Amino acid sequence: MKLLFVTQSTIGGTLEYFKLLIPRLAEKGHEITVVCPSDGPMKMELEEMGIKVYIIEMVREISIVKDARSICHLVRYIKSNDFDLIHTHSSKAGAIGRISAFLCRTSCIYTAHGWSFSMGVGKLKKMIYICMEKLLALLCRWIVAISEFENNIALQYRITGKNKIKLISNGIDVNRFAPKPKKKDFMKKQLGIKENALVIGMVGRLAPQKDPLTFVKAAKIIADSGHTAYFILVGDGELRAEVEQKVLDLGLSDRFLITGWVENAQDYINIFDIGVLTSQWEGFGLVLAEYMANGIPVVASNIGGIPDVILDGETGTLIPPCDTSGFAAAIINVLCDENLKNRFIKSGFERVNSLFNIERVAQQHHELYVETPRSRRAD
Repeated sequence: MKLLFVTQSTIGGTLEYFKLLIPRLAEKGHEITVVCPSDGPMKMELEEMGIKVYIIEMVREISIVKDARSICHLVRYIKSNDFDLIHTHSSKAGAIGRISAFLCRTSCIYTAHGWSFSMGVGKLKKMIYICMEKLLALLCRWIVAISEFENNIALQYRITGKNKIKLISNGIDVNRFAPKPKKKDFMKKQLGIKENALVIGMVGRLAPQKDPLTFVKAAKIIADSGHTAYFILVGDGELRAEVEQKVLDLGLSDRFLITGWVENAQDYINIFDIGVLTSQWEGFGLVLAEYMANGIPVVASNIGGIPDVILDGETGTLIPPCDTSGFAAAIINVLCDENLKNRFIKSGFERVNSLFNIERVAQQHHELYVETPRSRRAD
C-alpha cells in the first residue's frame, strides 16, 4: 500500500517511533512517505534511512491562518500522489491530516500519542480539546491507542465508540538496547565519570511535560544523602537554560551532565544504574521499555500510560508527579536494596521482551492497514 504518515512533532518519541516502525512496514511491502515540518532532525535522519520525506510547515499552537495554509498544502500533495491511506500522528497533525484526508476522500487513521486534553491543560482548554477530538474522530476510519490508558481515556470521554479504537501498544527494538558491559566502562571513562559512581539518568525533552526540574531537585537530595552518584539528562528543549541554572544553584555541576540532542541515546542508557522518568503526563513512555530492555531498574511518575508499562513494585517504582522527595526516596531505596534492584531488573527484562517488541507493533499496523478500505465512507 502507498501510505502517508503526517506529523507535526519532529523530535523525541515520534521520531524514534518512525525510525523503528517504517522500515519494518516497508519490509511488508508498504511504500511510505512522511510529511513533517522543516524544524528538527526528522527530515535528515529519515532520509538517511532511505525514507521519503516531504516538508509541509505546521505549528503546534492553534492558528487559523497557518493551519488553513497547512491543510491546503497537504490536500494538494495528497491529490497529486494518490495515497491509499493517510496515518496521522499526534494532536496537531491529527487535526490537519484528518481534515485533509476527508477533503480528499482518502481513508485515514489517527494515533494520538497522548491525548491533548489529558496533558495538564486548564478546564476551558480541556473542554475545547475534547470537543475537537470528538468532531475529528468522525473523519477517520480508526483511532490507534498506544496504551491501555489512552484507550480507556478515549472511551471515558466518549471521543468515539469502542469499535473504532484499535489498541496497539508501543514497542522497541529490544536487541538494540541489550546491556553492553564493555561499552559501559568505556563510555564512563570517556565522560570522566568515576568508576565507582552510580549513574542515575533520564532520557527526555527538557520541556514541561517531562518535568526535568523535579529530576534535578531529587538529584540534590540524593547527593546530600552521601551517595556517590552521577546524574545525566539526555535531551534538550525549551527548559534547558532553566535546568542548567538550577543545577548550578544547587551545587551539582561537578556531578551532572546535560547531553543535548544525541543520536546515540542507547549508549547513555547503557551506563545508567537507575532509569528515571519524571513526566507530568505521558501516553506511554517509550524510554521506560528501553530502560527495561537494558536491564535497568526504573523509577517513574505514576501518571497516564506509564502504569501500563511499569508495574509498581514489580518492574519498578511509581511516584506521584512532581513529588521530589518521593522520587529521591525511591531512587535511594533501589540504590540501597540489591535484592529489590535485581528483582526489578529481572521482571522488567521479561516484561519488555514479552509485551513491547517492535516486531509485534509492525505486524499489528500491517494488519490494520490491510483491512482498511482505501475509499473513505461515512460511519
